[in-house]
Amino acid sequence: MLPNAALTNLTAMETNAIADAGLVTVSFIVDTEYILRNFPDASLNCKSAVRIDAGVLSMLCDMKSVVSGYNTQNMTIKAGVGDVIVFTAEPKQYIANECIQLYKIVPWIERLNIQPYKSEADQTSEECCKKPEANNFMAMVKRKGKEQLELRFSVYTSSNGSYSLHGHFYCDLLGFEVV
Repeated sequence: MLPNAALTNLTAMETNAIADAGLVTVSFIVDTEYILRNFPDASLNCKSAVRIDAGVLSMLCDMKSVVSGYNTQNMTIKAGVGDVIVFTAEPKQYIANECIQLYKIVPWIERLNIQPYKSEADQTSEECCKKPEANNFMAMVKRKGKEQLELRFSVYTSSNGSYSLHGHFYCDLLGFEVV
């Protein structure tokens, strides 16, 4: 089921399409400890995000949809044309003082039509804030086959209940296949 915040920003036609299609949720798991340790002075400008190795990320999905690649950076799932895939992101460490905010997912081959749930927030702010809202993305499967995804995201760190931007990052070698 989609989060309530996601449903409020969908049109009636989009909501009906989701109800009629299969729904698969894929979570990008990001090793924030690796990022903080290796990129202490990361870029605060989303137009010059820091490229990271795909090994820092992995993908999780409900087990009934996974064909192969569970908890790796190359996943194959079962889905049909017209099915909906919801993409989310979270830190690898269960109890973390960091949060991840997706701000762009680009399919290089365009087998997926990927859209954010809501308009993108201002990604250049360096001010401390409460925990940033997660930006989730929804994709409609246009064609089955292999896809290469570029993932762009921000890492926020927490201190005394306030979050501040640590930096912007991207990874462009994520293999994703729909069979």
